[in-house]
Amino acid sequence: MLPEIENKDFVLRELHRVLKPSGYLSTRYCFRMKRERVLEIIGATNLYSLVEQKGHILNFKKK
Repeated sequence: MLPEIENKDFVLRELHRVLKPSGYLSTRYCFRMKRERVLEIIGATNLYSLVEQKGHILNFKKK
C-alpha cells in the first residue's frame, strides 16, 4: 500500500481520523519498501503504535 501512495502523511492522518478507537491499521512491507522505512513513515505521524508483526504484516493501533 505505502509505496503507491504519493501523499503518505495525508493518507495516514485521514485513516487515523476514520479508524475506530479499537481499530487496527495493517500494512505489509516488501522489497519495494523495507520494514524500517514503513516504521519511519508511520512513526513520523506520531499517531500509531506498532502492536504486533506477523510475517511481513505490521499491525498498528491508534495512540
